[in-house]
Amino acid sequence: MDPATLRRRASAWADADPDPATAAELRALLAAGDLPALEDRLGTALQFGTAGLRGVLGAGSNRMNRAVIRRTTAGLARYLKATVPDAAARGVVLGHDARRGSLEFTRDAAAVLAAEGLPAHVFPGLTPTPPERIRAFQQRLTNQGIEAVVRRSRGLDISAACGQLRVETERKQRGARPPATT
Repeated sequence: MDPATLRRRASAWADADPDPATAAELRALLAAGDLPALEDRLGTALQFGTAGLRGVLGAGSNRMNRAVIRRTTAGLARYLKATVPDAAARGVVLGHDARRGSLEFTRDAAAVLAAEGLPAHVFPGLTPTPPERIRAFQQRLTNQGIEAVVRRSRGLDISAACGQLRVETERKQRGARPPATT
């Protein structure tokens, strides 16, 4: 990205950033003229992976921050309203854990969902995902004809994003065994 465009993008992001700390981070990088750091933060956007949306905490589209959470939640809300007939009646379940920013991210997501007309059912207190919740979610997917793989890797997570379900279903149809996980 050319330097002028990068500076404009950083300035616009900082002006719209709901978090004073990450806005200040970008402004400091702008003042220092640190173009490589600005490019790293704004040259791309975080991508969803098998564990969801994850990244380094910090300012810009390529970091986890309140602005990214708000934008991502708005997109998810619009997707749910367009594809789930009773999304407004069902709502979305949210929880947070003890990681830095988790509570603020949950509050921001709940506010965006409410603004989009979707109720947010927020668990009170810290909610690390216990195995019974994951099994219940897996069963719910199975009941809808979706095969989900639950595995243990840096905690419990569901390999249900970005084509994982399709890949696992295709393997099963071919009679192939899934790869071993640790």
